[in-house]
Amino acid sequence: MLVDRLHFIHFFAQISHESGFRPREENLNYSIDGLVKTFPGRITAAQARKIGRTGTQRADKEAIGNTVYGGEWGKKNLGNVEPGDGYKYRGRGMIQLTGRANYAALGAAYELNPDLLLTPAGSMRAAIEFWKSRKINVPAAKDDVKAVTKLINGGSNGLAERIALTDKLKAIWPA
Repeated sequence: MLVDRLHFIHFFAQISHESGFRPREENLNYSIDGLVKTFPGRITAAQARKIGRTGTQRADKEAIGNTVYGGEWGKKNLGNVEPGDGYKYRGRGMIQLTGRANYAALGAAYELNPDLLLTPAGSMRAAIEFWKSRKINVPAAKDDVKAVTKLINGGSNGLAERIALTDKLKAIWPA
């Protein structure tokens, strides 16, 4: 699993960025603009106006989760097949595991009780299993922060901070 210096460095840099080493639950407190920018193609402007946060309207977090992690996109990419799965299996843990299929891959207990990812032990286990299942050691061994990041969040969100954290860990954990 994590067998060499670069594996550990990338693993801990990514977890630091994702959660600050604390089990967390995705907030989903998005503004209208934030929804459209963060989830292009998964939510329309009209949907965002209905459920996004404004100065006078609270974000409808359950509707947001079900909209951006549900539907055909959620079924295809996250295994969210039941109504309500988008919110139920929102990002949790140190690495923000998202989607029914990812929870189920950890075992029936996680699928039945998603809040297990909010415990330190459950959260760390999930992060390690996620890392292993995505074969993230391959780009980590090549010291490719961008490729590691893409495997974790599907894009390059927070790439500059992830690079800085990786560099910081390399400096304190020399070869």
